[in-house]
Formats: sequence, structure tokens, C-alpha cells
Amino acid sequence: MFTPEIFVVAFEHLFVSWGIIAIAVGLTAGVVIGAVPGLTAPMGVALVLPFTFFMDPVSAILLLLGVYKGGIYGGSIPAIILNTPGTVAASATTLDGYQMTLSGQSKKALDIALISSVLADLVSTIMLILFTGYLAKLALHFGSPETFSLIFFSLLIVSSVSGDEITKGVIAALLGLLAAMVGVDSYYGTPRFIFGNVSMMNGFTILPLLVGFFAFSEVLFRLLSGKTETDLESVKRTMGKSLGTSDIKRLLPTIFRSSLFGTILGAIPGIGAAPAAFFAYSEAKRRSKSPDQFGRGALEGVAAPEAANNAVCSASFIPVLSLGIPGGTAAAVIMGAFIMQGLAPGPYLFKENKDIILAIYLGLLCGSAFLFGLGQIAIKVFVRIRLIPDWFIYPTILVLCFFSGFVVSGSFFDLKIMLFAGVVGLIFRYLAIPVAPFLIGFILGPLLENSFRESLMQSDGDLSVFFTGPICVFFWLLSAVSYALVLWRIVRKKIT
Repeated sequence: MFTPEIFVVAFEHLFVSWGIIAIAVGLTAGVVIGAVPGLTAPMGVALVLPFTFFMDPVSAILLLLGVYKGGIYGGSIPAIILNTPGTVAASATTLDGYQMTLSGQSKKALDIALISSVLADLVSTIMLILFTGYLAKLALHFGSPETFSLIFFSLLIVSSVSGDEITKGVIAALLGLLAAMVGVDSYYGTPRFIFGNVSMMNGFTILPLLVGFFAFSEVLFRLLSGKTETDLESVKRTMGKSLGTSDIKRLLPTIFRSSLFGTILGAIPGIGAAPAAFFAYSEAKRRSKSPDQFGRGALEGVAAPEAANNAVCSASFIPVLSLGIPGGTAAAVIMGAFIMQGLAPGPYLFKENKDIILAIYLGLLCGSAFLFGLGQIAIKVFVRIRLIPDWFIYPTILVLCFFSGFVVSGSFFDLKIMLFAGVVGLIFRYLAIPVAPFLIGFILGPLLENSFRESLMQSDGDLSVFFTGPICVFFWLLSAVSYALVLWRIVRKKIT
């Protein structure tokens, strides 16, 4: 497919036309954007887009891809250090990452996030290069019924995320689904659960909700419980411990499996990084020999979501190249950059611009190496946040909370959402209700509802549409087996 002449031209694009510099700059900017709560990766891509107007196509695309990849990885840094997800995709990372920080293992948690991100990015990029056509065909088989069965499976195994508290986990997931329904109905335009408040017509914004549940509730909990002092000497002794070789070997199956999940789900338009991360987290816990450690600082609890959400980055580019369909918000912006550069995304792109495609592939592979080096520098800088006294760090977190609550839409209503979510998150803590099922329900709720409606509309109300396709049957069987295993594990534990 790629002749030696095309390789020569691709290398010229990459090294003579500054394509390699573009992806390095993009990754750096993306890590900084992702590490600031409130500035999401798609937002960063959109902010950088105007700077690509006068760039050559390869440099422009690699710059935007670098911002996207760096932003997804950067979101893990505040999620681990401050319990404040920098991006929505990093929300699952907080569940175990921050617990590792509290136990003095912030360096190890950041190492896991970096290695998982780099390896997943590499796996996803290789699959993008080798299997773009095949994965695009697989994505085409995911219609509305298949998407509904997949989302239902993800919600059903929420019990495995909740440990022994299945009832509380299900209640939290249902509350998340209910919260996702607030706002204007996407099909009929009728308001739901707004109680006469016009500001609620847009629903609950995800980022203020996440910041409230994690960061603001953490500050409230610390203040009310009096746990606002950290043993800095203990932190100094433990924060420097890096990830060992034995730990890496143990995590490799989880990283590789989560990378595959992220690649497949990322190739399906509309799924996104956050659902992929929660799906990988749930699967990692379901397969774990020590599921009780999840939510308490399990290494796999950091590796799985970080591998999945970073794998989505390259995977969301698969339908763009093969079908001309964006796989997500950031991919849509990057697709717009293609069009601005006079390139038509889709099958003809491979016929007419092989040199540009090859240069992008090579740039993405180089980007994985750059991300590893950049992450090492970022870890050395950000890990020292834990050495800052609590009397300074907690007011700083509060400032970030209010900034995150306001910056997305500039609405004071989002600030109210953040404050309300913080109080609810505090109540969840005292009642021992897991937060993860609520977030899974809230994030996946719109996908579940829309796929259910579209399926019924396409089949004229025939419910058998959910059980006819092989993919649907596979996920229903997987749901039944997974739930049976969870129940058996709990029953066996009580018997013994």
C-alpha cells in the first residue's frame, strides 16, 4: 500500500515541515489543559483549531491530535493528586488513584497512569494503522439495539463496582439515570424534572457535577471530620516510590485488555472516553482476584480506566479516516480541520493522500514516545503537590472547584450544581453509597435512552429487535453470566 517513494514524502512532511514539532507542542499543551480542572480535551482541541489555519495539513492534524491525547492523559494528574478529575474521561481514575495518594503512593499512581496511557496509546495507534477498515466495519454493525445491549451490560455489572453493597449500588445507578433525564427531551422538546426552573432546561453539566462529587465533597468531608492535617514526613518517605517491574508485569494483562476495550468502543461513534473508562474499570474489578481492593487503592483500578480512555483517542479517528464519520467531539473538530485543509475524510483519502495518512501514522507513533518523556517530567513536578501544607492546598482546591463550576458555560447555575453535588457526595460518603454507579448511570443514561428510543422507532415498537442480532444476544448472555458470577461470589463469601 505504501511505496518507498511515499515513505520519503511522509518523512519530509514529518521532519522538514515540522510535523514532529507540532505533535510535541500539542502534547505539551494538552497535558497542561487536561491538568487544569474545567478545561476538557475537546475544549482544548477547539481552542487550538484557529492556529492551524495557516499550517500544512500534517502539522495541523498532528498538533490537534497531540492536544487531544495530551489532554486525556493530563486529566489523570489532578484526579490522582487532588481527587478532582481534570477531564470527564478521568473521573473513573479518581476512585482508586486518590486513595493511593492518601496512602502515600501518589508517585506510583502517577506512574501507573502514565505507563497505561502510553501503552494503550501505542496499542490503539497500531490497531488504527493495521485494522482501520475492519474496525470500521465492526463499528457499522453496532446499531441502536446493539448499543443498548452494550450500555445495559455496563450498567448491570455496576454491582461488581459496588462490592457487597449491590442494593446501594443499584440505587446509586438509578439516581444517576434519573439525574441524566433532567432537562429538555431530545426528541419531543418537552421539559422534564425542571420544576419550573428555566436554568434546568439544559440539564446538569457533567464537569461541575464531577467536581462537586469528588473535590468539593472531599473538602467538606475533611473539614467536618477534622482530617485536614497531613503527615508530610510520611508523605516524603512514601511518595518517591516508583512502580516496580513486578507491578508492571502484573498490570500488563489489564492494560492490554482495557486498551482493546477502549479501541473497540472508541471506534463506535458516540460512546466516548468516559464510558469506555468505566466499562474497563468494571471489567477489571469483575476479573480481579481481589475485587474488595477496588475503591481502596487497587493498582488495576488506575491502570484500567487510563488505558481505556487513552485508547479511545486514536480509535475515535478510525471512523473519520475510513467512513468520514467523527467518533466523538474532539474527532469532529479534527475532522473539521481536515476539511479546512482541503482534505475529504473517508475512503478516498487513502487513494489520493497516502503520504499525508502515512505521515500522520508515523507522527502518532512518535507521539507515544513523546508522551512518555513528557509524562515523566510532569510527574516530577505534580507529585510535589502533596508536599504543600493542607492549610494552603484546600483553599486552592476550593478555588479550582468554583473555577471549574463556572468556566464551562459561564453560568452561575453550574456553580449551584457543583455545590449541590458536593453536598450530595458528602451524604453518599456518610451513608456508604458508592459514587461510581451514580456517575456510570449519569454518563451512560443519555446513550441508553437514545438507543432504546431509536431501536423502537426503527422496529415500529417491536421489542424483539433487542434480541435478534448476534451482538445483542452476546451482550445479553454476558450480562446474565456476569451478574450470576457476582451473586455467587457474594453468597460464597457469606457462607464461608
